[in-house]
Amino acid sequence: TGAPLQVIVNATDDNWNVVSLTDEVLLSSSDAQAILPPSANLVNGTVILSVTLNSTGSQTISAEDITDPSILSITSPIIDVVEVAFFTITDIGDPIWYTPGEVTVGDLIQQVEIMAMDAQGRRVNNYTKEVTLSEWTDYGPGRIEPETIRLEAGKWKSNIRIFRAGEKTAAAGVTGDVWVRVNDDNIFGESNRFCALPRPYTH
Repeated sequence: TGAPLQVIVNATDDNWNVVSLTDEVLLSSSDAQAILPPSANLVNGTVILSVTLNSTGSQTISAEDITDPSILSITSPIIDVVEVAFFTITDIGDPIWYTPGEVTVGDLIQQVEIMAMDAQGRRVNNYTKEVTLSEWTDYGPGRIEPETIRLEAGKWKSNIRIFRAGEKTAAAGVTGDVWVRVNDDNIFGESNRFCALPRPYTH
């Protein structure tokens, strides 16, 4: 829920071939809480509109031609709308057993994967949305790149950098003092706690 999705509306003939119409179409939904776009005109028989479904469960989206009401309306297949409960982040810094991961500030942390999950721990495949990243330490917030990412089909995987060092060094039994947080309003997820070393000074 709460993630916009693109709806493609095509005017077709009896054989499902797109026909070049400029009629005005209007969307509706079985979801009474849906955020729907205003009516729009087809361009060469096609228009792409954005819809946000906000109610969980089985929902549908319908399109009708308001220029020519004699043209049959159409309803989408059932869309299973689930609530994103939390985000997961892959372990950072290669932790081993009771030894936390360790990175150096400013270095690329490669192939960090973030996923949107439902309450049962399943990836929400229809979640496509921008979320924010932040670095946190036991001593206050840090800085991270990028600060905004876009999950596609419930997933993002790429590189990040953090820029605030902690005060701990990785060793058995140590609890890391740095972590990464992903946030979408009141939905969030946090990485493992790891150690972040300052970049060595060079002349």
